[in-house]
Amino acid sequence: MGKVKVAVIGVGGWGRNFVRIFSELDGCKLVAVCDVNENRVRDLSQKYGVEYFTDHRSMLEKVKDLDAAAVVTPTPNHYETAMCVINAGKHVFVEKPICDSSIKAKKLVKAALKRKVKLTVGHIERFNPAVQELKNRLDNGELGDIISIAARRVGRPVKVSEIGVVRDLAVHDIDIMRFLIGNDPKSVFARCGAIEKPAFEDHAEIMLSFDDVKSGYIEVNWLTLKKERSLTVTCSDAVGIVNYVDRSLVIEYPTRNAVFKFAKEEPLRLELSNFLDCILHNRPPMVTGVDGLRALEIAEAALKSARTLKVIKI
Repeated sequence: MGKVKVAVIGVGGWGRNFVRIFSELDGCKLVAVCDVNENRVRDLSQKYGVEYFTDHRSMLEKVKDLDAAAVVTPTPNHYETAMCVINAGKHVFVEKPICDSSIKAKKLVKAALKRKVKLTVGHIERFNPAVQELKNRLDNGELGDIISIAARRVGRPVKVSEIGVVRDLAVHDIDIMRFLIGNDPKSVFARCGAIEKPAFEDHAEIMLSFDDVKSGYIEVNWLTLKKERSLTVTCSDAVGIVNYVDRSLVIEYPTRNAVFKFAKEEPLRLELSNFLDCILHNRPPMVTGVDGLRALEIAEAALKSARTLKVIKI
């Protein structure tokens, strides 16, 4: 395969970034954009010199040499859109969360395996260089054993999601905790509430128990005035602190601190490069469909815990 021929389905605020980056990456040829908003998609078509469509089914039928598509639509549309891509035999990138329900997500994973296409999910925080550095040092044993992980992801959004704050925001930190610890939690206990948007929870506190020692705590909301995205990993020999916003890592040792700053390369660019690489070289993506499914299942367990006021076994 020369270049991966890619389309982007859903070119709103976040989807536009996919279009821009795919148009710039080596090993990629952006061939089409698709969105229900014809004015929006026509403008991007003219800017990047690619075909445009207002219906993804029509696009999949008419663009014969397409290799892959990124699904960056509203979450309730992920399942139907991604399933169409998979059934067309194309590799697919699905923005997080993978679906609005784990039942649908399981069907996507199964369909991708059956059609032998790559399925990856947009858990972008894995590609933050500060997280990558922390993961390497944890795996090398430099910080000792993980004891607890605390995540804080708060701030008023530009646009409130079509799903609640747990599946929209907490799913990031659920995935990162799975990534850093290397396995799934055994149980979850959560509290959620809704102040400004009664249809969905807009704040939540989630406790994950991984084993007799390791635990995770997640605070998420759409209420706090100041945006914060942070992660603190407490280990037996040191503490690692990630600031997602400025992509920095501080490791606090007993007698000194080590501070790491990283280049301002976009995590999305690294994420999409990984998607292309897994297609070009037939490798598994860093974030598999199963990873997306497990993060969603744990998020659903947290919501169930909040509804029932009980600890939920996973």
